[in-house]
Amino acid sequence: MKDPQDTRKEVVDAINRCIEAYREVLAKLPKGAGYSDTRDNHADACKAYLRKLPILIDPQSFQSYISCVSHGASLGAIDPIDVGRFCHVAQTAMAAWKLVNLMIPTAENKEREATPKKEKSETTKRDPQSTAPHPSKGNQPEEKGNQNQDWEDLYAATKLPAWETQVTLFNTVRERRVPIPCNEDLSSQPAEALRYCEMGRYFLKCQEAAAEASRPQSTTEPAPAEQKQPVQAA
Repeated sequence: MKDPQDTRKEVVDAINRCIEAYREVLAKLPKGAGYSDTRDNHADACKAYLRKLPILIDPQSFQSYISCVSHGASLGAIDPIDVGRFCHVAQTAMAAWKLVNLMIPTAENKEREATPKKEKSETTKRDPQSTAPHPSKGNQPEEKGNQNQDWEDLYAATKLPAWETQVTLFNTVRERRVPIPCNEDLSSQPAEALRYCEMGRYFLKCQEAAAEASRPQSTTEPAPAEQKQPVQAA
């Protein structure tokens, strides 16, 4: 785990790089410049600040990025109205990092663990006596684990959407090339089905956010309201 002092230094260094780029452009404004030149110079300085924002690739860069955006708003390099948009970009990057580094590996590990169990189950169906466990104390923890799994499935069953919605969410997950059991297996595993449904909702939410971000903003100004002419008295 990284030392908190090292983390703080990286954040401070990232902020200082943005500030240095911002002030370097402001210093180029000649003395006695007019309003138009001052405005253009400040716009260039803000762009220089944004160009120095950290690249969103890992948790450390997420922290540095958000700190730079926060400091930029207080400095005047970032419009406070745009802070939410920048933070949304950071949240999307964090969710993508979590998906790639945590959720997908977990799903792949569970898939690998489920394969031997499935093969063992098929072997048991063919020859039940060959793999039937003998009653012993060692089997008691397994029964307890199965009981906990039953409670998880019962709870998940109350949270699952309609089957048609589940299939749509499962297909959304498969489109991302995430290993996922077939629909028949998921129909008998409510806890697993609920987890993949949540993953599918997350993917759809990311698609909506990306579509919203790529949608061009309207620059047309609303037409001025018509002014009523005063009625002259007869």
